[in-house]
Order: sequence, then structure tokens, then C-alpha cells
Amino acid sequence: MKIYGKTSALDRLRSYAHTGRMPHALLITGEEGVGKRTLADYAAMLMLCEKKGETPCMCCNECLRIEQHIHPDVIYPYRMGEEGKYTMKEMPGFIADLIKLPNDSDIRICIFEEADSMNPACQNALLKLIEEPSPFNRFIFTATDKKRILGTIISRVTEIKAEPMSKEECLSALAEHKIKPDKSESLYNTFGGNLGRCLSANKAKSVLASFTLAEETAILVSEKREYECLAKLSKLKTRDELTAVMRNLSDVFGNAAALYSGGKPYGFCSEACTVISKQLSVKKLMSLYDVTNDFLGSIDFNLNVKLTIAALCAKMFEIVE
Repeated sequence: MKIYGKTSALDRLRSYAHTGRMPHALLITGEEGVGKRTLADYAAMLMLCEKKGETPCMCCNECLRIEQHIHPDVIYPYRMGEEGKYTMKEMPGFIADLIKLPNDSDIRICIFEEADSMNPACQNALLKLIEEPSPFNRFIFTATDKKRILGTIISRVTEIKAEPMSKEECLSALAEHKIKPDKSESLYNTFGGNLGRCLSANKAKSVLASFTLAEETAILVSEKREYECLAKLSKLKTRDELTAVMRNLSDVFGNAAALYSGGKPYGFCSEACTVISKQLSVKKLMSLYDVTNDFLGSIDFNLNVKLTIAALCAKMFEIVE
């Protein structure tokens, strides 16, 4: 396993390992595709590596099993649920199992991927475990939208931010994946230092298509062209397609708000971000960012894609009027 960039996050984890004060619960935050899952696996290696150093050796039996996701004491509850979702159906049995001693190691590590997709009931069910941890249980959460994690949990975890890579780091990583320099430049210009998104777009045209549609949608919203926006989004047929576009749309609005405020975008900085940052106020941009994230959080409950698109458009154009 190789980690690209993440200097600040790695330094903090190594500092915890050096002092022997690794937090019992970590929250790894960052945009989708930035490498939160890899960083979570790295932290698990750091806790269980046989050599017990400031960095995991990545070659002992413990590290290798974690890398292959077959370690009996590194649990991924997200992958245990129905269709990759957290539900209260599995939660009681899962919590009961945590009372038992670990299988092979001194500690058990539970990695909750996409914890921001967990409903409040599931989060509350875990609160007691985090609040009064047993000597042999550790917790790692990953989240794209930290605001969707309950404040009671936030106050009991240590946050580690997974930052996008610098341009130099990203181009070097893309070169290692055998991507030509001109294509690497294009990918970086679109997705910034988000290696996951760059690699996904390189492999699947649909990834780049959803990003392009999100940019076009953002421009239409900023220009108050509601009918054209609705017509364009209505071409989406599945929930997965709509989800991908909304995630990108959220990032466009968020980065535009950062540009408007004189700050740095947290990921890519596309032409659309620059354009709408000059057309809409930061208040409207942040409201659009919040609305797209709200729809993302509720999309599992909105079974009709067309109705969801219509409702999303209505909300967005209500903000810009």
C-alpha cells in the first residue's frame, strides 16, 4: 500500500504512535476520492504492526492482512450491511460482538467508512461505545461531510484531515499509474489533487461526464435558466447517476464560495467555479452547497429520480432568485 501526499495527516498519526498515545477514536475527513479509506487502513496498521514503530512496516503478517482486508480484528461494518448501508438491523448484533475479546490481537479496530451516511439512530447506538471504550476496542470513522456526524460523536473523536495532493505529488502519482503527462495535466486541472477522482475519470467516461454536467448545471443556476437546467438534469435516469452529479455540484458550489471569500478551493478549481463565484454572493453559494448536500443525505428515501430532480431544481432557483 502506498500513500501519496497526506504529509500533515501522516505526521500526526506518527506522532501519536511515537508517544504511545493513539486516540481510541479517529475521524478522517476529506472530499470523496481523496484517500480517506487508505489512510484508515494505514492507521489500523500503525496500531497492529508487529514492529510497533512510528510507521507500519507494511510487510508483517498483521500489516499484510489489513492491506488485503482479511484481518479478523479489523472490522468494516459498512460492508456488512444491506447494499452497503448502515441499518439498525445489524447494529445490535454488531455491538454485542464488541463485548467479546479480539481474535488474534490485543485490540480490535472498527473502521466505519462513510460514517456521514449513517442515520442518527445508528450513530446514537455507537455513542456509548465511544464514550466509554473498552480496553480492546478502537474506532476509525471516515466522512466526507462532517456536519452529518452528531456533535456528541464529534466531541469524542480526534479529527484527521485527508488533504488533496499538491500538483507535483498528483502528477507524480498519475505517472506511476502509467497515465501520459498531457492527460495527467488535464485530470489535475479538472479534479485538483484528488487522486481517486483523477483515476476514476481516467478509467470511466461516466465520471468525467457527471462532473461536466455538474459544471453546466451550476452555470445555468447562476444565470437563472431554470427550464434549461431542469431539462439537462432530467436526462439522468438512475439514482447513482444523480448522486454522482450532486456530489460534484456540491463541490462546485463549495469551491466557488471559497474563491468568493478569497480563500483556496479545497479540491479542484474549474472554470465553472470561477464564473459562478463572480455571479453569486457567498451567502447564496453556501445555501446552494447546503441544499445539494441535504438532497444527497436524503436521496435514499427519494425513490423517484425525476421528482427528486424537480425538487432540487426548485430549491436551487428559489435561492438564486
